Amino acid sequence: MRLSFLFIFALIIQISASCQTDTNVVPIAAYWDTGDVYNFRITKLKQTWQGKKLTQNDSTQYLARFQVISSDTASYTIRWSFKNPLLESFRLPDNSRTRLSKYENMEVNYKTDEFGAFTGVENWREISTMINDLIHEVISLKSTESESDTNEFNKALEPVISVYNSRRGIEQLLVKELLMFHFPYGKAYTRGKVYNYTEKLPVMMNTGPAIGNGIIFIRQVNMHDHRCEVVQRLAILPDSAKSFMRQYFIDLGMKPEAIGMSIAASRLEINDDNIYDFYYQPGIPAKITVTRETLIDILEDKIKQFDQTIIEKTEN
Repeated sequence: MRLSFLFIFALIIQISASCQTDTNVVPIAAYWDTGDVYNFRITKLKQTWQGKKLTQNDSTQYLARFQVISSDTASYTIRWSFKNPLLESFRLPDNSRTRLSKYENMEVNYKTDEFGAFTGVENWREISTMINDLIHEVISLKSTESESDTNEFNKALEPVISVYNSRRGIEQLLVKELLMFHFPYGKAYTRGKVYNYTEKLPVMMNTGPAIGNGIIFIRQVNMHDHRCEVVQRLAILPDSAKSFMRQYFIDLGMKPEAIGMSIAASRLEINDDNIYDFYYQPGIPAKITVTRETLIDILEDKIKQFDQTIIEKTEN
């Protein structure tokens, strides 16, 4: 269990400067020891509507194990163990699942800084190799089906293989929940203060990201249980939404005189509402709920999407 001298010193300066007592400032930092183990239940929900029709309604749930395998004065190394979610996504029959059982369990070794902020997956190359081997075995199993079905399946997997060939792809797709898990770490939050920030938001279209404006604040603190609730909210900036749509229409080859009218008739909304319920000692989440709602109403694209991830601490 430790906090660096610089972090403690920064907190003292912040508290003294604002003439507040230490109960008004809540640091979320790693107070972990090598060998610490915590278990979590991960629930993911994704719903998509095309117009008024619900076209996707997927949910998954699995257990994950968080274990501190080493630490030093500058970092922690964590092992995040869970069942491979890709096996479920392929929707294979039971006899095929038995053949692929060696891919069932996934172990991700990653590092944080001394405060617990995520810095990166360490064994991403091994994970990439494992996923590529899995995909090629799945393709081999699918080759017993009709040639047209096999070709279509192979084509669908091409972008998946590409994404998992990079460290960033694995972090952003396979273990995105770790980025959510570690988001609050390394910050000291003052009760009653609202923190502003900006963020690039990916949009489900071919143009680049849009810009969102967010706020973070402490909603409540339970000093007795060393527990606090951090709220994070974000929405796409209206000007950024308009710039995004303007570029999208330009890329479509739309005439300049029609772009203004098309923007006025279109909507692009992205809203996040995230709640981080944390035990700030020992610096571990009790429950994290991350929710994003996206609305796209541009020309023929009328899409509404709801994404939610819940990370909840369990006793075993």
